[in-house]
Amino acid sequence: MVFTLSGVTISPGDIITVTIADNTIQSAIDGTYVTGQTFQNTDVFNCVGATLFLDQYATNFGPNSGTWNDLSYSGNDATFVSNPTYSDSNDGYFIFDGTASYAYGNCGLTNNADFSVNFWMYYISNNAGNQGILSTWDTSWNGFAIGTGGSGSNIRSWTNNGAGGGLDWATTASIRNGWHMFTLTYKFSTKTQRVYIDGVFKASESFGSAITHSTLQIARGGATGSTQLASYPLTNARITHLGFYNSVFTDNQVAYMFSRIKSRFGL
Repeated sequence: MVFTLSGVTISPGDIITVTIADNTIQSAIDGTYVTGQTFQNTDVFNCVGATLFLDQYATNFGPNSGTWNDLSYSGNDATFVSNPTYSDSNDGYFIFDGTASYAYGNCGLTNNADFSVNFWMYYISNNAGNQGILSTWDTSWNGFAIGTGGSGSNIRSWTNNGAGGGLDWATTASIRNGWHMFTLTYKFSTKTQRVYIDGVFKASESFGSAITHSTLQIARGGATGSTQLASYPLTNARITHLGFYNSVFTDNQVAYMFSRIKSRFGL
């Protein structure tokens, strides 16, 4: 797609929406009308080179399967299993039930390299025990994961091959039943993860020596039949605006991403 932007600031996580109404091309960034653009096509896309970006759009959505379309144009569409419920509130999200529904696919991240992941979640689960939210773990615990730890009492993440490590973000009680933006960045040279909630830095950890990614699991901690899934089973949550990037966001970028889209979620 060929487009021209004049005098417009675009930052990681921004979504440009282009529509044609009454033969007039209009555009918006995260729902805010922007003037001074000319476009030669119509589309919705993540404008900062994500390896995967999933928002409200899905196709072939039926009772047992469907596709969560990758808006980054990297071809990394995710596949639904036991379809989550779709809601068009807050410009669209999917509700994973914590018992059967999840999604899986390729996050497109490069192994042993920098990355960032950013998503919005309304955490519902009251289940005792740990749960998986996002994971690229294989059966040897290689990869990264975000889930709950401490018998479900904390949001926690891991960014290393093999067992060990783990960084607590916040208590699950503090983020339950409300929309929040969650961001994790990983700097490979220092093996350091930094985590943020609602654009605010929370904690960091340096651990491990390598990180290699397998199939992305959404709303669960591992593949069917794996120890990882048994240890971090499905979670009950609303999830949307999920992006993966082969770069490390700065504190200012994360804060800006939150400020750009928070109104969508009533914040």
